[in-house]
Amino acid sequence: MQFEEVLASLAIPDKPFYRPGEVRRIFGITRLTLSKWLENQILQAIAIRGQHHITRASLKELCEQGAN
Repeated sequence: MQFEEVLASLAIPDKPFYRPGEVRRIFGITRLTLSKWLENQILQAIAIRGQHHITRASLKELCEQGAN
């Protein structure tokens, strides 16, 4: 499934950065799993006002890798 289709199926808007809760919902993962993915640089994130925001590009890449 394409990343855009996943977003549409979950009614999540397409945007450049996603909050951790949105990422957990997209992939169906726990907070601990997301923390490990960020720690191991599986996903790329930036800090904005002390909170992680995960890049759309890294989410799309991971989603499409999983589809193969």
